[in-house]
Amino acid sequence: MDSIPAPGALAPVDKVQLAQVAAFPNIQSLHTQIGTPYFRNLYPFAVHQQLSAYNDRRKNVTNGIVEKLTSANQEAVKYGDTFKSTIIICLCRCVAALGLPGSIQAFEQPMGLPGDLLKKSEQVKAEGGSQLLVENMQTLKVLAQEASDLLTQVSRYIWRRIMTHTL
Repeated sequence: MDSIPAPGALAPVDKVQLAQVAAFPNIQSLHTQIGTPYFRNLYPFAVHQQLSAYNDRRKNVTNGIVEKLTSANQEAVKYGDTFKSTIIICLCRCVAALGLPGSIQAFEQPMGLPGDLLKKSEQVKAEGGSQLLVENMQTLKVLAQEASDLLTQVSRYIWRRIMTHTL
């Protein structure tokens, strides 16, 4: 075991510069050196809360509209109006797909329709959208009938093949 030397017997420690003074690099050059910042997409918690509240309100409004359309569809089916039922089903799918952000604005400010919705409505009218919609619905009805006829033919063919045991 070595003995501990006396303090006077030790050689003095030389001064060493541990760090060098340097100017802070340009942010752009730092970005190219280390990549994208980790916290670039970090938002305050209040923003997350407001976004969550907005999504909840949108979901409630959308579900309310879908429920109303579903009850209207059930009434149309009850009275045998398949055309109206088909239109209502298409509307339900559109409402569910779009999420209706304008409906929340109309719900919170019930002084008429939102400006964006009115502007879009005028644009559709200017392009002849209502007539085009009616024509598309008529075409859809014809195509639905053709698909139904084709399905009936296929099911009859399969039934005949089953009955003859040559499937």
